[in-house]
Amino acid sequence: MTSEERARLVEALSNEIWPHVAPLLAGKEPQVQGAVLADLVARWIAGHFVPGSQWATHRVRERFLNLHIETVRKLVPVNAKQMGTD
Repeated sequence: MTSEERARLVEALSNEIWPHVAPLLAGKEPQVQGAVLADLVARWIAGHFVPGSQWATHRVRERFLNLHIETVRKLVPVNAKQMGTD
């Protein structure tokens, strides 16, 4: 899959999921919203492991967490612009 194809898939899936998630988070305190999203990300990262190696598991999880944070940082301005909140 090319990076363009991956980007289109990500956008399509995100657009499909968001209408289901937004109402669940709407009206909740920002701290609660953030904690829910953090818990979901933590569950996703916890699912990545290397059987029999705590060291390798830690490295894999750190890599995924760092990539995730880097990607979120890049997407905030893009989404803010789309939402008109930039």
